[in-house]
Amino acid sequence: MTEVFLHYLWQHRLFTGPLVTTDGKEVEVVRVGYYNHNSGPDFSEARVCIDGIQWVGQVEIHIKATDWNLHRHNADAAYNNVILHLVYINDGPVVTQLGQPMPTVEVQHLIPEDIWSRYSMLIQPQIPIAIPCMLQIQEVPQIVLESTLDRMLVERLQRKASDVQRLLDDSRSHWETTCYCMVARYLGGKVNAFAFEMLAKVTPLSIIAKIKDNPFRIEALLFG
Repeated sequence: MTEVFLHYLWQHRLFTGPLVTTDGKEVEVVRVGYYNHNSGPDFSEARVCIDGIQWVGQVEIHIKATDWNLHRHNADAAYNNVILHLVYINDGPVVTQLGQPMPTVEVQHLIPEDIWSRYSMLIQPQIPIAIPCMLQIQEVPQIVLESTLDRMLVERLQRKASDVQRLLDDSRSHWETTCYCMVARYLGGKVNAFAFEMLAKVTPLSIIAKIKDNPFRIEALLFG
């Protein structure tokens, strides 16, 4: 069992039964959040309902619950807004830096029996191949494969369009400002997209336009 495998289960909602905290509260997953490949909690901007109350924040995943303390999350303010602690084995309660008890869900009895073996085969294939799933892809009906690719294309387009629509609404339908913020987001990459968008919003295009003939002043403005 690995944490990466538990990340996979959470990301794709592959647990076999309802999620319940260790103190008996029902958990409804509204949104799993965004997988974080950098430092900090494993999933950001997740949305869950615990005992009927909706929470928005981060999700942290461990093999053992006490790994929370082993990794020093109990002394790290970056983990104070974790809303759910997902663990394979619950071997003890944990708290945040603020002393708040962490809602914990144990999942060792909620994992499909055959999924670990399939997962292991994909990440550690018996023979060296370029793409781990290339041997299994032939088993997928062509209509399923094509429809899946079409669906993924549409979902990606809808996600990007929703980002543009959000910025357009924020700018009161000002397309140039929307384009300016989108360019800033993509210059920030995956890690700094939000920070670059905020930078664009606090340095409006109207101000940039007034000093557009002076690159030095523009740099001074953007770099603070």
